[in-house]
Amino acid sequence: MKLSLQIGIPPEGWHRAICSEIVDRGLVPTEYGNKHLVRFAWLIVPQGSSESVRVRKSYNATLHPKSSLLKDLSAWVGPEELQNEFDLMKLKGKKCQLKVAHFESEGQTMAKVEEIKQLTEN
Repeated sequence: MKLSLQIGIPPEGWHRAICSEIVDRGLVPTEYGNKHLVRFAWLIVPQGSSESVRVRKSYNATLHPKSSLLKDLSAWVGPEELQNEFDLMKLKGKKCQLKVAHFESEGQTMAKVEEIKQLTEN
C-alpha cells in the first residue's frame, strides 16, 4: 500500500494511528506564563482512504496527576509504565487509537485529538 501525506482532516470518530513525531518545544510563552510544551503528531489513514492524514496535540511537559499528558499516556501505554521517569521518545512509532473531533477556527474546520487509547487488534 502506498501512502502519501495529505493536507486535510480525518472524519470524526476513532482511528488507528501511529506516532510519527514528538517535539520538545521547550519553554513557550502562553497566556498563563512560560510553559514547557511537548507536541505529538500521529499519522492516521481514515477508513476507505489510501491517503494518510496528520493530527497533532500539544501538552504541558509534566506528569502531574492532573495533567492531560498523564491522562493520555496512562490510557495509551498503561499507568504501570509511568511509575517513575518516562522517556517520551519511546512512543515514536508506537500504534494507538485516536478519537478525533472537529471544531471551527477562523472559519475553517479543524481536527483535534480528544482521546487516546491502546490499539486493540480486531
